[in-house]
Amino acid sequence: MSHPTPDAAPPAGGAPDATPVPAATADRPVRRVLLAALLAAVVAAPLNAVAATVAVRLGAEADGPLMPRAYLVLTVLGALGGAVGWHVVRRRSPDAARTLRRLVPAVLAASLLPVAGMTAVSGWPVGVALALMHVLTAAVAVPTYLRLLPLRARPPSAPR
Repeated sequence: MSHPTPDAAPPAGGAPDATPVPAATADRPVRRVLLAALLAAVVAAPLNAVAATVAVRLGAEADGPLMPRAYLVLTVLGALGGAVGWHVVRRRSPDAARTLRRLVPAVLAASLLPVAGMTAVSGWPVGVALALMHVLTAAVAVPTYLRLLPLRARPPSAPR
C-alpha cells in the first residue's frame, strides 16, 4: 500500500493501492492551457490593434467592436476558448490532428457569421477588420497550441 506524501492528491476513487498524483502535477494541464491562451492573446492583441487602427483610418467608426476594450477582451476570450477546445480534443480524440484539421476551420468560419451581420450594419471597414482579427487570432493561436499543447501521435491502427 502506498502512503500519500504531504504534496500528493488523494488516491483516485479512494482505492488504497492507487498511486497518488503529486499536487504539483495535478493542475499542470490547466496551467499549460492558461499559458497557451495567454501567449496567443498577447501575440494576437497587437496584431488586432493594427487591424482596428487601419479600419478606423479607412473610415470605420472608432467605437463599438473596434474599441480596444472590446476587441482585447474578445481576443483573450477567443484564445482561452480555443485553448480549452484544443485541450479537450487532444485528450479525447483518437486522432486529434485529423479532428482539429476539420474543427479549426469550421469554428473559424462559424465565428465569422456574426461578423457578416455587423458588416451589413457597420460597413465594410468594420467587417473586414473584424474578420481579419478572427483570422489573425487563429493564425497565432494554432501554432502556439501546437507548441505548448502538442498532439499525441496517431496510433498506427487508427483509421484515417
